[in-house]
Amino acid sequence: MMAVMELVKLITPRDRYMLDGLVYGSAGAQRGYIFIHGLESSAFSGHQVLAPLAGPDTQVLYFNNRGHDTLTGIKQVADTAKGYTWAVGGAAQEVFTDCTDDITSAVTFMKSRGAREIVLVGHSTGCQKAIYTMSQSVADAAVTGVVLLLPNE
Repeated sequence: MMAVMELVKLITPRDRYMLDGLVYGSAGAQRGYIFIHGLESSAFSGHQVLAPLAGPDTQVLYFNNRGHDTLTGIKQVADTAKGYTWAVGGAAQEVFTDCTDDITSAVTFMKSRGAREIVLVGHSTGCQKAIYTMSQSVADAAVTGVVLLLPNE
C-alpha cells in the first residue's frame, strides 16, 4: 500500500519562485528523501521509485526545480492582487548555480515537516545539482547523504 501523497508548493528563499511538488509519507517522520530530477524532466515524470519508501518513519519529496521541461512559466511571489507574477523558466533558461536556491527550499520544507536526516537523491543532471549544492556554503547539516542515480544518463 502506497503512503498518502500531498501536493505542495515550495518557495525559493532568494528569488521567491513557487515550485510545485509531491510529498509522500507522514509529517513528523524523521527520515526524508528529496528527489532531484534531471534537465527537462519534472517531479511528475514517472520517476516515483522512492515513493514506496514513504511511511510513518520516512517521507519522500519530489519537486520541480526551475530546470523542469524545456521552456515553461514559473510563478514568482510578488505584491500583486494575485500574489504572484510569471517568470520564464525551464531548461532553456536555467542557470545551473541557481539549483542551490531550489534545493535549499526543498530541504527547508522537509525540515518544517519534521525531517532531521535528509538524503538528496539526484537523477541524471540532478546528480550534479545535488553534489554542487553540497559543495556550497548553503549546504544544510540535516542533509546526511547523497544518492546518485544514472549520473551520465
